[in-house]
Amino acid sequence: MDELPEDHREAVRAFAAKHGRRWKEKLALYWGDGRDTLEPDGWALRSIRNNPNWGHDWLEKVKI
Repeated sequence: MDELPEDHREAVRAFAAKHGRRWKEKLALYWGDGRDTLEPDGWALRSIRNNPNWGHDWLEKVKI
């Protein structure tokens, strides 16, 4: 997570806290259907998805 800007890290942490232990699956689904933009700080979640250095590959490996 250190590679993300602080506001992006906080958005991921908040999403994970809200959605529980299967948060990665839920975020991947939300990225697929656009629901990430409806989340608080959805702009940051979408920015992570759209960045070629992060996205789905990053999500599979990231640890909180």
